[in-house]
Amino acid sequence: MNDALLNDLKAVFRKHMLPDMDQDAIDDLHLQGLEWLVISMLVFGTSNRSIKDAINRAREAFRRMRN
Repeated sequence: MNDALLNDLKAVFRKHMLPDMDQDAIDDLHLQGLEWLVISMLVFGTSNRSIKDAINRAREAFRRMRN
């Protein structure tokens, strides 16, 4: 994955997924976690309404993974 795409994914993660997460922790996220974010969004929906649901489901999945 190229650096520009990785940075875009991190920006999405910062804004939508865990805004309370420490900035350094977000920067240290490994690629596998960001790939999981993308897969979650694709699996759970692509319409305007379902994107919000996908973000919420992905957020919960990441929280479970962190615990």
